[in-house]
Amino acid sequence: MKHLLLSAAILFPNLAAADSYFLGAGRWTCEDLLIANQTQDMAKVFQAVGWLLGYWSAETNYRDTSFVDIVEQAGGRAIFDQTLVECGKAPKDTLIYEIANSMIENTG
Repeated sequence: MKHLLLSAAILFPNLAAADSYFLGAGRWTCEDLLIANQTQDMAKVFQAVGWLLGYWSAETNYRDTSFVDIVEQAGGRAIFDQTLVECGKAPKDTLIYEIANSMIENTG
């Protein structure tokens, strides 16, 4: 049974996230975030910043010290700015949590 589950996880990696649900700005699209930033809709920008910083902060509980050090040195502004850059490169319907996950996985 273990081998079957491992095989399924390898063949269908997104199934692992099937039981999760993201609340708030994490479910917004990159297009939503970019428009909010461009139009200076600060209520939405601040909501997105709060979500991103909370998400990244939570990840520091599960990562090694080098990841924590990188996040601490980069700071919230750099994380938000880089999220905007990555959203600008991604398809407009990409969700913010997908961008955050990708950035987190590529940090370190």
